[in-house]
Amino acid sequence: ATGVIVRIAGILRLVNLDRPKGLIFDEVYYPTDAWDMLQHGVEWDDKNNGPAYVVHPPLGKWMIAVGEQIFGYNEWGWRIAGALIGTLSVLIMVRVARRMFHSTVLGCAAGLLMALDGFHLVLSRIALLDIFLMFFILAAFGTLVMDRDSRRTRWLHALENGLDPTKPGPTGRLPVRVPWWRMATFALLGCGIAVKWSAIWFVPVFILMIV
Repeated sequence: ATGVIVRIAGILRLVNLDRPKGLIFDEVYYPTDAWDMLQHGVEWDDKNNGPAYVVHPPLGKWMIAVGEQIFGYNEWGWRIAGALIGTLSVLIMVRVARRMFHSTVLGCAAGLLMALDGFHLVLSRIALLDIFLMFFILAAFGTLVMDRDSRRTRWLHALENGLDPTKPGPTGRLPVRVPWWRMATFALLGCGIAVKWSAIWFVPVFILMIV
């Protein structure tokens, strides 16, 4: 079921990806910055023959640059990364929603709604930074859900094995382990901030959810 939804999302995002032709809307900034980064390592000002004024962090532009490195400086080159990331975000949405609601129907419904959402579709088919920002925030939320489920499972097993949480001190608590899922959550939030600074506002919200 997940595969069907993801295939629908991929078809909608990849077919005729080179239309409309040319740079549209803010594509005049990010694909050109990405191409400059491939040539010079940084955003470049051809008029002054030096580094250009930078508005956003570089990660999203480097992701666009990967497509340009493979397909060249054309519509497919600067849009393919966003299309693939948009499709992958639908996959994450299906799996996260299914895990949260314990329902394949609701999980697929959430993924299909995202796959057919006009705003998400447009952002997946043009070379802007917002689709990468959304992807990392969604992925971070997914790892946080995994952390919740992992901790619930550990508590359940511990209680079944006789752990008494009413006892004071370490004897009433779970053994300390490396919180890998939480570390992944904040690594992904860091990637989001490396795409756009506005992702930093999600950090206190995620901390609140953890607490």
